Amino acid sequence: MELRFAARLRVQNPGPDPLRYDGVSLELDLRGQRFASGVAPLRGEITGWEETVLAVPVSASALALAWQLFDLLRDAGRGPPERIGYALRGRLGGSGAGGGRFSADGEIELRPRTP
Repeated sequence: MELRFAARLRVQNPGPDPLRYDGVSLELDLRGQRFASGVAPLRGEITGWEETVLAVPVSASALALAWQLFDLLRDAGRGPPERIGYALRGRLGGSGAGGGRFSADGEIELRPRTP
């Protein structure tokens, strides 16, 4: 059993030369624990000063989901969390100037937004 979803990555080319890529991989951690990973055989080019959104299929095992739920229930005495920390790492495949590793981290807000 596994949970499958699509991670949408916004990729920006901050320079004048085209950015060519051949494959994408990523790993997602939640609350400091490995949660999901995925790869996609995406190929393309982002022209200078442009951006695109790539959809990468990602899988989380039932065990990873169970550990997250267990930790949330264990911490329930302190009340529901308002935020969950995440870390995303990956690689945009390519040769030469194209491609490279990327990472991002932050927090996911769990409280509903008020209008």
